[in-house]
Amino acid sequence: MTTATRHDLVWLDPMAARAARVAGPIRMAPALALNLLGIWLDQCHPLIVTRQQSPPAGPDTKSLAVGLALPPARGKHRIAFVVPAASVRRHARPPTLAQCRATLPDRWHRMVDAILGDAALSAMQVRVGGSAAMEHLTGLPCLEPGSDLDLLVYASSWPQALCGAQGLARLDGQFDATRLDGEILAPDGSAVAWRELQGRATQLLVKRHASAEMVDRAQLDRCFGPLASTVGA
Repeated sequence: MTTATRHDLVWLDPMAARAARVAGPIRMAPALALNLLGIWLDQCHPLIVTRQQSPPAGPDTKSLAVGLALPPARGKHRIAFVVPAASVRRHARPPTLAQCRATLPDRWHRMVDAILGDAALSAMQVRVGGSAAMEHLTGLPCLEPGSDLDLLVYASSWPQALCGAQGLARLDGQFDATRLDGEILAPDGSAVAWRELQGRATQLLVKRHASAEMVDRAQLDRCFGPLASTVGA
């Protein structure tokens, strides 16, 4: 049984495609989607853990909701699946920004180096999601000219989360590179878009492993505490 949570990467047994089911609307026949999943797994590429949909009776620990993000050359489809949790052979946190640097476009490097060298952000784990992460992990061309850089910043305290959002806001737009997107994550897995956190709204959308809800800004600090061991590499 896997303990992978939202944004984690999972590598499945190739046979998992036979037991998977398509979740949510898609622009293709389910049989074709499952065939694409089988090809992806045969190539040993990872899937992304998405928000879990718990049934009324409680959390479903035998299944796992995952997403397949195909690169542009393969149609750039985003397909949601539910797979047996027992089919997970390995899981990991998303790659770090430092690990991804070499596979990011050259024109992004000054911005990336500024993020890595920022005092506030360097005290946190800055990881990468989205197309940039998949290109690093698969070696396939996933980034397009208009792609954002999706960052996942793991903070250990509420003040640190605020500093992280401020640091990204300070660097965003300074370089002729790309738009910075992404979330600030608390040790309990709660995540808020850094742009929302940096804004002045009194309520923010908080995404968790199996839920999403609007939360008063004044209550967000309850998500933070001692850094959980699961946030490590």
